[in-house]
Amino acid sequence: MKIRSAEFISSETDIGRLPFDGLPEIVVIGKSNVGKSSFINKFANRKSLAHSSNTPGRTRTANIFKINGEFYLIDMPGYGYAKASKTQKSVFAKIISDYLERRTEDFVAFFLIDSRHTPGSGDKEMYNYIASLGIYPVIIVTKMDKLPVSKHKEQLRMIAKELGRDDLDGVFPFSIKSEEMAQNCRDFVEELLS
Repeated sequence: MKIRSAEFISSETDIGRLPFDGLPEIVVIGKSNVGKSSFINKFANRKSLAHSSNTPGRTRTANIFKINGEFYLIDMPGYGYAKASKTQKSVFAKIISDYLERRTEDFVAFFLIDSRHTPGSGDKEMYNYIASLGIYPVIIVTKMDKLPVSKHKEQLRMIAKELGRDDLDGVFPFSIKSEEMAQNCRDFVEELLS
């Protein structure tokens, strides 16, 4: 897939205000600071389409981006941000659960996980919650450039196994420094849309 256009549409906390125009959606879910905004920027080939930050918990709404006029990328608030108040955490969780449980448009869930860490209990809980709704999460393993190339396959297998996957189908390595990894994700989306 070649990215021809990418535009920010809106930020929403109410899922009822998301577009209802029949275009497919890719919802991007991951722990705070896993690299969701960086993933969206690299995927869309735009430096600052989504606001990225080194500070966890910056995304507090569902941020909607339209790509090529063909589909939406929806950046969800991160889960597991320790410094968020109980109220904030429940608001973030509600945005994610409302989307996953109530959205009627066609969507695919991209579940982002940091390559440098073993999935924690919060990651497993979120992954299993998504899967329990009959959604097969596509796993995007971020920050692969932080690991030696010799460790890539081993780390991908470990993460897949920890999340209950038997193989690497639907598991994609990703780094903002690798155009090839970004293109593999774009090509996967193109296949989904065809």
